Amino acid sequence: MKQQHVTAEKTSTRFGEEVIRLLDPDGLLIELIAVELLTANIEPWPDSPVPAEHALRGFHSVSAALEGYERTARLLTDSFGYRLIDESGNRFRFASPDDSAPGRIIDLLCQPDTAMGRVAAGSVHHIAFRAKDEAEQLQWREHLVDLGYNVTPVIDRTYFHSIYFREPGGVLFLKSRLSLPVSLRTKLDELSTHLRLPPGMEIGAVADPKKFSHDSSANEIMRPQPDFIHEFVPAFELRHCCFHGTGGNERDLIPLGRELDPNAALLSPRGKVLENGLPRFLLTIGRRCIRSRRLKVPHERAGGLCHGGRSNITDSLPIS
Repeated sequence: MKQQHVTAEKTSTRFGEEVIRLLDPDGLLIELIAVELLTANIEPWPDSPVPAEHALRGFHSVSAALEGYERTARLLTDSFGYRLIDESGNRFRFASPDDSAPGRIIDLLCQPDTAMGRVAAGSVHHIAFRAKDEAEQLQWREHLVDLGYNVTPVIDRTYFHSIYFREPGGVLFLKSRLSLPVSLRTKLDELSTHLRLPPGMEIGAVADPKKFSHDSSANEIMRPQPDFIHEFVPAFELRHCCFHGTGGNERDLIPLGRELDPNAALLSPRGKVLENGLPRFLLTIGRRCIRSRRLKVPHERAGGLCHGGRSNITDSLPIS
């Protein structure tokens, strides 16, 4: 990951397993978890540049942050057949009865002081559970309706059919069954080798975000190479550099910057220091003690727009 300039950190072990945290380009927190025994028979990608012994072998688990976990836990145990297998602090680990199933673990995090997430870049849209066929899916829908949940009708998503509902904590749950189009059923070996969109969404070539041209329009946001994650709003002159607070990202201050100076170019980087998995710019090494690396802004007329408890970050900006 260092060679690919991915911001990552190794955390303390969790339930005896080593964990590495990283952020994807949209700010989604992803964890790589090392396990001694893989119960699921999943072969690694054969042409991967990563050695087979270190390759990813599937999904380990999913974590749901909730205001309160009890009602969601009851749904998992009483209806989905999960069981509580471990807990640590505010993390409660549940597992499905099928020991060979990939992604069989769900962690519920009790975080009453955390705001509810919004569907946007950097967030997970839903958690999906598989139904083996149409009959089982319809039985699940009837069962969930009897429990008082608002469940959608079965929705055709071209490659699968799903029902949707929100569990007590507000997370969107799906019960899905595979429904490949007839044209693909004889080409199973080609799955995951091509980008396929549902009918009506095939709009031709898909743009590569790394190949965006530098349009001079002040309304277009340019995306960078992954080694320097930032947003850039072009204009004739660079006037403002935006620095988010802990847990923010490169997009947070763009609307404020546009509001303050609609004609200014904006440069908004993402902090490369991780604190508990959250990006920031300054490393905390003790109470009221921080360590900062010099941040260079290559323009003599650039100003700083900061948010968060470390707003004095501009003290570390040598203007050259």
